[in-house]
Amino acid sequence: MCLEVLRMEQKYEIMTNEDDCNYLIMSDESYRFSKIIPASELALICDWDQVFTMPGNKNNSWQAVNNAFSKVGSRKDILLSEKMAKKYYAIKKERFLTDKEIKYWQRKNLEMYLENGLRLECLEKEIKKIKISIHGATLLKYLLESGSKVCIISSGVKNVIEGTLESYGIDPKEYENLQINATKILFDLSGTMSGWDDQSIVMNKNKPWVAHIFSKIWDIEHENIFVISGNNTGLNIMDLLSKEATMIYFCPAHEKKHLTMEKFELIYNKAHGFAKGNFELITDFFLRIIEA
Repeated sequence: MCLEVLRMEQKYEIMTNEDDCNYLIMSDESYRFSKIIPASELALICDWDQVFTMPGNKNNSWQAVNNAFSKVGSRKDILLSEKMAKKYYAIKKERFLTDKEIKYWQRKNLEMYLENGLRLECLEKEIKKIKISIHGATLLKYLLESGSKVCIISSGVKNVIEGTLESYGIDPKEYENLQINATKILFDLSGTMSGWDDQSIVMNKNKPWVAHIFSKIWDIEHENIFVISGNNTGLNIMDLLSKEATMIYFCPAHEKKHLTMEKFELIYNKAHGFAKGNFELITDFFLRIIEA
């Protein structure tokens, strides 16, 4: 793998142009990408949607729930849910969502799901349709089986993330070194939605808890923590960890057209590595630095 140091303007041009980029672009702190780390001493914090999922709304965790909701919801609520989704997806193309926007969007949807009786069986059918990166699944499985600590922190839906991982041969219940922080929808014994875990909704105010888990409970040195993100979840996590932690910004090919210079400047000030297109670049990087 080739590692190259470039100025911000050069990085932005590479991340947004049409040409393939088959190397990891790094900051001038090359030591972050050249060290070898024992697997048991490495930790990864990562987003889910737009990092591990393939292109397309059908692979988005909230959209999967909305699709399941369309089987039981009233026409009025289904149309409202679709309208809100279009509104916030449009906003995300221009800028990062605020905590207030995320909170309103999620709670409004959750209230409609509950009132209309969202069914678990409908959600499970939608989960089976979700596609994630094979290279991403390979990396997660390798890290978990090697004893590394992994935390998926997402403003998405925990039920969908867990179900998708299971369909790719990764059973979250089998790994004590896996933590998933995302909105948890609750179902009763009949399989009808009974509520949700309000504390599970990922907001800036509860992200310090995630950093606490890595630095205290698992006793992971911040210099061995890596954050992979494509949005403000990863950016905000970097504010909670020391400057010793390393952030890799991943921009899927289908998202580069929405990467404005303003958004990239925010990312550039925190990220240490940049990768676009295929997740294989990131998987190859970790396989190279991990000492099994």
